[in-house]
Amino acid sequence: MKKSVLIEDLSWTEFAGAIAQDNIIILPVGSTEEHGPQSPLGTDFFIARALARSIGEKAQALVAPAIPIGNAQGLLDFPGTISIDPVILADLVFEVCENFIRHGAGRFFFVNGHGGNNGALRHAASALHERYGVFVAASEWWTLMPKISEYQAHDHGGKFETSMMMAINESIVDLTKADTKQMEKLTDNIAFDYGFFYRGAAVSLNLPTSMITPRGNFGAPSEEARREIGEAMFEIYTDYCAGLIREIRQIPDGRRY
Repeated sequence: MKKSVLIEDLSWTEFAGAIAQDNIIILPVGSTEEHGPQSPLGTDFFIARALARSIGEKAQALVAPAIPIGNAQGLLDFPGTISIDPVILADLVFEVCENFIRHGAGRFFFVNGHGGNNGALRHAASALHERYGVFVAASEWWTLMPKISEYQAHDHGGKFETSMMMAINESIVDLTKADTKQMEKLTDNIAFDYGFFYRGAAVSLNLPTSMITPRGNFGAPSEEARREIGEAMFEIYTDYCAGLIREIRQIPDGRRY
């Protein structure tokens, strides 16, 4: 058993020995952005980091330091939010992984904590495979939850995300400040429900979040958040991903470094 699954806890010799035995690395990628008045700005990367560590411990896989900043352009009206260009994010993820490939990594599992990172992570994964032949998988807890559990995880800074944050560190969540107010309709015929819909079909309208909600959170009400919900989602998701990593180990990595 490894001394620790966290790469930052290992010496270089310990890392060299670990990566030689198992060449998969889990990379948590988050964001620093508003999540309503009740939750911390670090919610996305706190969650991604905690999930990645638990997955790593369950699957005995190395976990890289979390990337705490993502593409949060639509949230910049809220103070404290930090956003970087998705091209820069893709380059950052690529270069982090490129260094690990140099030292023996052949498979990566991205634990994404923020939906705005999706495009950048897909681009980085494609570029890594094209150049080095490595295998890359990515996962988002809120996307998986409705498919593998009873939890809909249908919000931003709402019931489910706040519950997940409470499971990780309840002391930095203040439910007394929870106050969910959000747009119901953009026009008579365009409705909002964690996205815009016209005649029942989703439409892409890139409006800033401040136009959707003055409080910064939307979807399932944050007032309904509970630590127990977050703990249940945490275990379901990390169990699922640990099992997935065990399957990924069976896929040839095709490294061409």
